[in-house]
Amino acid sequence: MPVKEIMPDLFRLVLPMPFRLEHVNVYAFRGNGRVSLLDTGPNFPGTFDVLKERIREMGNSIEDIGKVAITHFHADHAGLAGRIQEVSGATVLIPEIEYRTIGAYQEGEERIGRIGVFSLEQGMSEDSVRELKSAFRMFRKATVPFRADGFLREGESVRLGAMNMEIVKTPGHSRGHVCLYCREKGILLSGDHVLPHITPNISADLLAPDFRPLTSFLEALRVLRDLPVREVLPAHGEPFTDLPGRVDEICSHHRERKGLIMAALNKGPKTSMEIGTILFGPDLDAFNQLLAVNEVFVHLVELEAEGAVVRVRENEKVVFRLKAKG
Repeated sequence: MPVKEIMPDLFRLVLPMPFRLEHVNVYAFRGNGRVSLLDTGPNFPGTFDVLKERIREMGNSIEDIGKVAITHFHADHAGLAGRIQEVSGATVLIPEIEYRTIGAYQEGEERIGRIGVFSLEQGMSEDSVRELKSAFRMFRKATVPFRADGFLREGESVRLGAMNMEIVKTPGHSRGHVCLYCREKGILLSGDHVLPHITPNISADLLAPDFRPLTSFLEALRVLRDLPVREVLPAHGEPFTDLPGRVDEICSHHRERKGLIMAALNKGPKTSMEIGTILFGPDLDAFNQLLAVNEVFVHLVELEAEGAVVRVRENEKVVFRLKAKG
């Protein structure tokens, strides 16, 4: 259903996307004749018109939007904030780290250059990296610039419609990712941190090399697990109720992936790309190669911290091998 009323004055708006995910959920809160959104969808051709239609199906208009809260900087979550702000004058709230990341991404070639260097070092081919950089240049247009009117900070709360939402910092999928929690209703809006059927991609933050995304992601999952939650409203997929069970599944998935990476290294030193090919198969386009590389790399970073693996440079590539015992 493209529009579903979760409870009085809280709606899930399903927007299409041309990726394997196929859709993103935007949540709309109604109160005092105004609408607040959590996330926006991407600035792809036609998506803004779809959003307007979804708002109309609620009985409101795009001009009724008075506030937009954003979980993290990715385009499918923040991409239309600028267009909404221009049309309705909405206040936009976002974690400060995420706002800075959007600025760094839109300013020029620095981040794309870093992605290129990282990808080559991790074993991607030059052809794939050229394709990847071209895609990232085009993807810049998927986020319309906007003015942040305030920042979402851990320990504070934000009013969306008639609901008071606690801000829970959940880094991992991105460095400043947040979830929103309504204690009164027992509702968790989980963004990309907890999804019902897939695990979010965990990637190196090339603007913050010391950030350990996998450790941060798992630690934040454990914080969420202890919250009294009756229903989880994710950014992709259907709402679900068993948060502790889903957290346990995700943690088990990453333990299994760690074991598969160690098994691959048992057969000899490898780049992240070589391990990614073993885990995810050889028939990946450039963007999915990067996702695979990042999934492997963040695990290798943790294995390195545990003293299980070491990295060396060989012919301008970063190669990981098991640490010799004794």
